[in-house]
Amino acid sequence: MRCDRHTLRLTYCLLGRHHSDPQRLAATLSESGLDSSSPLLLDAVLRRCGAASSLALHFFHWCTPSLPVPLLSSLALLAKSFSRASSAPSLSLLAPLPSQLLSPSLLSPILRRFSPPRLLPFTLSLLSARHDHDHPSLFLSLLESLTKTGHVAAAEQLIEELQPRLPLTLRHYTALLYWWCRQGKLDEAKHVLTRMKAVGVAPDVVVFNTLLAGFIADGRFEDAFELTREMEQHGCPPNAVSYTILMQGLGVRGRVDEAMRVFVEMRGKGCFPDAVTYATLVTSFCKAGRISQEYEFLDTMVRECRCPPDLSIYNVVIRSSCKLGEMKQAMALWLVACWLTSPPSCAPFLLLVKRKAEEAETKKNSLTAPGPRAVPPPKLILTRRIMFVPLADSIKECLPSVDLWKNNWIAYRKSKAEKEQPTLKKENSPVDANKQKQGELSQDKSTGVDQKEDDTVTWDQLIMEILRT
Repeated sequence: MRCDRHTLRLTYCLLGRHHSDPQRLAATLSESGLDSSSPLLLDAVLRRCGAASSLALHFFHWCTPSLPVPLLSSLALLAKSFSRASSAPSLSLLAPLPSQLLSPSLLSPILRRFSPPRLLPFTLSLLSARHDHDHPSLFLSLLESLTKTGHVAAAEQLIEELQPRLPLTLRHYTALLYWWCRQGKLDEAKHVLTRMKAVGVAPDVVVFNTLLAGFIADGRFEDAFELTREMEQHGCPPNAVSYTILMQGLGVRGRVDEAMRVFVEMRGKGCFPDAVTYATLVTSFCKAGRISQEYEFLDTMVRECRCPPDLSIYNVVIRSSCKLGEMKQAMALWLVACWLTSPPSCAPFLLLVKRKAEEAETKKNSLTAPGPRAVPPPKLILTRRIMFVPLADSIKECLPSVDLWKNNWIAYRKSKAEKEQPTLKKENSPVDANKQKQGELSQDKSTGVDQKEDDTVTWDQLIMEILRT
């Protein structure tokens, strides 16, 4: 059955008229001829219900027995309806849902509708309405939903109520510790780690890294270094993520030398850095203005790291080089970025053009200013008019690189167009031999015309095409 406007209007009217009597509603929907096994109809009705979460749940219950597995789009629409509703749905509508559907994505919007004093009674009532074999999975979903919505204290109360008969696992403790760190309450998070050790649940590297990131975000570097030593004592040595968290926190606060000592310690203990580690150090050197070490680590990423630097790293280095006035080095880096990134990007080139335009504008303002105080250069908007701003004379040095990047981009577009052409093989008959020859001649002519058009593409069309893609 089609999901037209008449069908949606009829379904919504039936839901609004008979939602107070679920049995009569189910009979009316069945007699109306609606297809309960249609995922398209289910998504359309859920989208039509909007903030009426009770009506959406009624129709979802009616369609669920006919569907083998509910689609992810239907669950997303149901969660969106919960988030837009002014009040939470009744417990009688939530209890019949299968346990695998009561995930944090569905429960979190519902729990946000409750005030903190009503959270614990609601969660306990929902657990008591389910079978005993559903309690462990539902307890984990409720715990993650409470912590995700910021009600970590209510999650602790739920644990105190259910811990004698429902033991906690590593995933329960990880959820508690993570959201205590997100709220900045690191003492409570450290107490969760102590409770884990007391009950015999061994923390893994994810738990330690979560607490480590919390210490770094709060500026407690002494506790962070003490935690890394504690990791080694418990047989869970820090990995590349742990050292990267330390170096990132030190680099943000300008303590680049200490970040370098952490990097040397990391290499000395046999932990190999990855692309994120090198990118963190390169970004720290850029912020500190240490351009020589920045170039050195960028070369190390290209030579030693199995994951070469991406375009975002080159943009950071090129921007730093432009700020420090090293335009020739920025041009060379831009050329390397054009060859190593696929597809080629115009972002580094626009950074260089913007820098040169600002230099030209500053020079012009300094010559025309009446007093010794120069007018600051205006902020330029990177649109298609960026190619017509007055540039400095030294911009001519980058013209070979511009032509090379242009040819690289045109070659990429041609190869992409060739891959998109369908490879259909047709049997040729002797009757159509002349037509085939004529077709080949016309195809050669059109290819020549396309090649000519690609070669004569203007810079405005090229930049606009790249910005669209």
